[in-house]
Amino acid sequence: MKNEMNPNSRPGPMEGSVLLIWGSLALMAGGFSAHRMGPSFQRSRFGPPIILLGLASFILLPNGLANPEAEMHDSLVSSLPWLTAATVGTYLVLYGAPTYWKLQPVPALLGWSSIIVSWALIYSGTPFLDPGEILRCLWALLGITLGFAAFFIVTWISGRNYSMEEEASPLNDDESRVVTSILSRRLGGDGSGF
Repeated sequence: MKNEMNPNSRPGPMEGSVLLIWGSLALMAGGFSAHRMGPSFQRSRFGPPIILLGLASFILLPNGLANPEAEMHDSLVSSLPWLTAATVGTYLVLYGAPTYWKLQPVPALLGWSSIIVSWALIYSGTPFLDPGEILRCLWALLGITLGFAAFFIVTWISGRNYSMEEEASPLNDDESRVVTSILSRRLGGDGSGF
């Protein structure tokens, strides 16, 4: 006998918690997307509050979850300490990175310390690995390291072979008229102010 769903029935508490889990993840993703619009868009200011709302509802509200949502929720909540330390550390390292050859050592040092703390938190919560698992992790780490090394070598070679071009010559009269007509058509002016 087939179970028929009543279209007028409301979701039970378990179904509501599942919807809340996925809704809060969707809120965090939407908030991140809104925040990434940048400061030129007014919507970007709504990103952080939406992310915090999604994060708070994900951590505080769900109860009575069934698998697989319960396992996913428990795994993500138990990962929050090292994820927070890694995120803060990465932000501080990027903030302290040299800009125009000026290094900010205090944020960089704090950032690397926070990243080291995040790795310590990861390893403190990890059960003992057998030698085969450790060897596989080392091979993966070697592959990642070689990939980063190749990226940095190619970037360094391309940056070293790049030569500054000479400054462009000013526009002649014909080029100025073309640019003026394009700008006046796009901006809706008559071109007299150019």
